[in-house]
Amino acid sequence: MRALVVAFLVCWTANLVSVERVIDGDTFVAELGVWPHVIITETVRLLGVDTPERADVGPWQAATAFTKTWLAEAGAVAVTVCKYDSFGRALGRVVSQTKGELGAALIQAGHGTVYRGK
Repeated sequence: MRALVVAFLVCWTANLVSVERVIDGDTFVAELGVWPHVIITETVRLLGVDTPERADVGPWQAATAFTKTWLAEAGAVAVTVCKYDSFGRALGRVVSQTKGELGAALIQAGHGTVYRGK
């Protein structure tokens, strides 16, 4: 008899309430509204995007500034998370109704590259 293996992928979407700080171009700490009157704090790492690290000072500053500005000007933002990385960061897509997807904007502006994992 064959065994049936079923895998469930549980993703959740939350509204961005506020940004506490931007760590670098692809990572920030934010308060997310996950349910009416329920707000959690998560470190969010953009899924599929890599931006310069702190050691690369000029490009790191430019990518970080881009993300800060994008988040400040984006209006209503949804964060969709499907998994966490080994550092406990929520890996997700960050999308604004007016500005599109943050990861794509970083790549298009030359501040990031596509990241496919190790």
